[in-house]
Amino acid sequence: MIDQSPEGLLKRLRHGNIQPRDQVERALDGFFRLDTLTALRELTLRRTVAHTERKLELARTLGAEVQTRSSSQLAHAIVTCAEEIGATQVVLGEAACSRIRELVQGSVVREVLRHTHNVDIHVVRRPSA
Repeated sequence: MIDQSPEGLLKRLRHGNIQPRDQVERALDGFFRLDTLTALRELTLRRTVAHTERKLELARTLGAEVQTRSSSQLAHAIVTCAEEIGATQVVLGEAACSRIRELVQGSVVREVLRHTHNVDIHVVRRPSA
């Protein structure tokens, strides 16, 4: 999930990045109100947390050692954690972004591969739609 503040979303809408410019005012008066977007963001974040917690619990049940960290630099946090606990294997999910976006913005998987040593990195493919 990529999180964006309701204010940021409204800014993108006003710039014509979400709806055609001739539909922006109608969208702002309808569905794209600050209170609606705030409520939807909260709901989405809660569902994402619940989904993640279920996945982590399943991993623990299957015998995985689960480590959690908070960081704005995801790849760095993964590498640091792996080093701290002496991990020999790290499992990552495939990125949800396009290959072009990955080339422009970089890739967590590539950064982890670049900065880990003596650690096997396993990338799990996303399910096809």
